[in-house]
Amino acid sequence: MKKRLFLAPLALLTASLVLSQAAKQNVQPAGQSNSAAKTEALRSIDDLSANLAKLEDSHAKILDLNAKMSQLFESLRQKAADTAKLAANAKNLPPDLMQSLQNLQESQMSFNLQYLQLQNSMQNENRQFTMVSNIMKTKHDTVKNSISNIR
Repeated sequence: MKKRLFLAPLALLTASLVLSQAAKQNVQPAGQSNSAAKTEALRSIDDLSANLAKLEDSHAKILDLNAKMSQLFESLRQKAADTAKLAANAKNLPPDLMQSLQNLQESQMSFNLQYLQLQNSMQNENRQFTMVSNIMKTKHDTVKNSISNIR
Protein backbone atom coordinates (compact mmCIF):
# COMPACT_ATOMS: atom_id res chain seq x y z
CA MET A 1 0.00 0.00 0.00
CA LYS A 2 2.80 2.44 0.93
CA LYS A 3 4.59 1.57 -2.30
CA ARG A 4 1.53 2.67 -4.30
CA LEU A 5 1.27 5.89 -2.26
CA PHE A 6 4.89 6.61 -3.04
CA LEU A 7 4.68 5.75 -6.75
CA ALA A 8 1.48 7.72 -7.41
CA PRO A 9 3.08 11.10 -6.65
CA LEU A 10 6.04 10.17 -8.85
CA ALA A 11 3.70 9.32 -11.71
CA LEU A 12 1.87 12.62 -11.22
CA LEU A 13 5.15 14.51 -11.15
CA THR A 14 6.33 12.82 -14.36
CA ALA A 15 3.04 13.61 -16.10
CA SER A 16 3.29 17.22 -14.87
CA LEU A 17 6.78 17.59 -16.28
CA VAL A 18 5.77 16.14 -19.64
CA LEU A 19 2.78 18.50 -19.84
CA SER A 20 4.94 21.39 -18.73
CA GLN A 21 7.52 20.72 -21.44
CA ALA A 22 4.79 20.40 -24.07
CA ALA A 23 3.25 23.67 -22.88
CA LYS A 24 6.58 25.48 -23.00
CA GLN A 25 7.22 24.27 -26.51
CA ASN A 26 3.59 25.01 -27.43
CA VAL A 27 3.45 21.62 -29.12
CA GLN A 28 0.29 19.55 -29.48
CA PRO A 29 0.31 15.78 -29.18
CA ALA A 30 0.41 14.10 -32.57
CA GLY A 31 -3.01 13.66 -34.21
CA GLN A 32 -4.94 16.02 -31.93
CA SER A 33 -6.61 19.24 -32.96
CA ASN A 34 -6.83 22.34 -30.80
CA SER A 35 -10.35 21.51 -29.63
CA ALA A 36 -9.39 17.92 -28.77
CA ALA A 37 -6.38 19.15 -26.82
CA LYS A 38 -8.54 21.70 -24.98
CA THR A 39 -11.12 19.05 -24.17
CA GLU A 40 -8.46 16.70 -22.87
CA ALA A 41 -6.88 19.48 -20.79
CA LEU A 42 -10.23 20.53 -19.33
CA ARG A 43 -11.00 16.92 -18.46
CA SER A 44 -7.62 16.65 -16.77
CA ILE A 45 -8.33 19.77 -14.73
CA ASP A 46 -11.71 18.41 -13.66
CA ASP A 47 -10.15 15.08 -12.69
CA LEU A 48 -7.42 16.79 -10.70
CA SER A 49 -9.91 19.02 -8.91
CA ALA A 50 -12.08 16.03 -7.99
CA ASN A 51 -9.05 14.04 -6.79
CA LEU A 52 -7.78 16.96 -4.75
CA ALA A 53 -11.20 17.40 -3.11
CA LYS A 54 -11.29 13.69 -2.19
CA LEU A 55 -7.76 13.91 -0.81
CA GLU A 56 -8.63 16.96 1.29
CA ASP A 57 -11.75 15.22 2.67
CA SER A 58 -9.71 12.17 3.57
CA HIS A 59 -7.07 14.31 5.23
CA ALA A 60 -9.71 16.19 7.25
CA LYS A 61 -11.19 12.89 8.46
CA ILE A 62 -7.76 11.63 9.48
CA LEU A 63 -7.08 14.83 11.41
CA ASP A 64 -10.45 14.52 13.20
CA LEU A 65 -9.70 10.92 14.15
CA ASN A 66 -6.28 11.94 15.38
CA ALA A 67 -7.82 14.64 17.58
CA LYS A 68 -10.27 12.12 19.06
CA MET A 69 -7.47 9.62 19.64
CA SER A 70 -5.44 12.33 21.39
CA GLN A 71 -8.34 13.13 23.70
CA LEU A 72 -8.84 9.46 24.55
CA PHE A 73 -5.14 8.99 25.17
CA GLU A 74 -4.99 12.05 27.41
CA SER A 75 -7.95 10.75 29.41
CA LEU A 76 -6.29 7.34 29.78
CA ARG A 77 -2.99 8.93 30.78
CA GLN A 78 -4.71 11.05 33.42
CA LYS A 79 -6.55 8.08 34.90
CA ALA A 80 -3.37 6.01 35.00
CA ALA A 81 -1.51 8.87 36.70
CA ASP A 82 -4.31 9.23 39.29
CA THR A 83 -4.22 5.49 39.99
CA ALA A 84 -0.44 5.54 40.35
CA LYS A 85 -0.69 8.43 42.86
CA LEU A 86 -3.26 6.50 44.89
CA ALA A 87 -1.06 3.42 44.86
CA ALA A 88 2.00 5.39 45.95
CA ASN A 89 0.07 6.86 48.88
CA ALA A 90 -1.39 3.55 49.99
CA LYS A 91 0.43 1.40 52.54
CA ASN A 92 0.40 -2.38 52.84
CA LEU A 93 -1.45 -3.13 49.61
CA PRO A 94 -2.29 -6.76 48.89
CA PRO A 95 0.07 -8.43 46.41
CA ASP A 96 -2.66 -8.95 43.82
CA LEU A 97 -3.45 -5.22 43.84
CA MET A 98 0.24 -4.38 43.49
CA GLN A 99 0.43 -6.76 40.52
CA SER A 100 -2.63 -5.08 38.99
CA LEU A 101 -1.02 -1.66 39.40
CA GLN A 102 2.17 -2.91 37.80
CA ASN A 103 0.15 -4.32 34.89
CA LEU A 104 -1.61 -0.97 34.56
CA GLN A 105 1.70 0.86 34.38
CA GLU A 106 2.95 -1.58 31.73
CA SER A 107 -0.26 -1.03 29.76
CA GLN A 108 0.25 2.72 30.04
CA MET A 109 3.77 2.39 28.63
CA SER A 110 2.38 0.26 25.79
CA PHE A 111 -0.28 2.89 25.03
CA ASN A 112 2.41 5.59 25.10
CA LEU A 113 4.39 3.68 22.50
CA GLN A 114 1.31 3.10 20.34
CA TYR A 115 0.43 6.78 20.58
CA LEU A 116 3.92 7.80 19.49
CA GLN A 117 3.65 5.41 16.54
CA LEU A 118 0.28 6.95 15.65
CA GLN A 119 1.78 10.44 15.79
CA ASN A 120 4.63 9.32 13.55
CA SER A 121 2.26 7.80 11.01
CA MET A 122 0.13 10.98 11.09
CA GLN A 123 3.22 13.06 10.34
CA ASN A 124 4.06 10.76 7.43
CA GLU A 125 0.47 10.96 6.14
CA ASN A 126 0.60 14.74 6.41
CA ARG A 127 3.88 14.87 4.47
CA GLN A 128 2.44 12.60 1.77
CA PHE A 129 -0.73 14.68 1.59
CA THR A 130 1.27 17.86 1.21
CA MET A 131 3.47 16.30 -1.46
CA VAL A 132 0.53 14.94 -3.48
CA SER A 133 -1.38 18.18 -3.06
CA ASN A 134 1.57 20.22 -4.34
CA ILE A 135 2.07 17.88 -7.27
CA MET A 136 -1.61 18.00 -8.18
CA LYS A 137 -1.60 21.80 -7.94
CA THR A 138 1.45 21.98 -10.20
CA LYS A 139 -0.18 19.65 -12.69
CA HIS A 140 -3.39 21.68 -12.57
CA ASP A 141 -1.50 24.93 -13.16
CA THR A 142 0.46 23.34 -16.01
CA VAL A 143 -2.67 22.12 -17.75
CA LYS A 144 -4.32 25.50 -17.20
CA ASN A 145 -1.33 27.27 -18.73
CA SER A 146 -1.37 24.82 -21.64
CA ILE A 147 -4.97 25.73 -22.35
CA SER A 148 -4.08 29.42 -22.22
CA ASN A 149 -1.23 28.85 -24.66
CA ILE A 150 -3.49 26.97 -27.08
CA ARG A 151 -5.93 29.89 -27.17
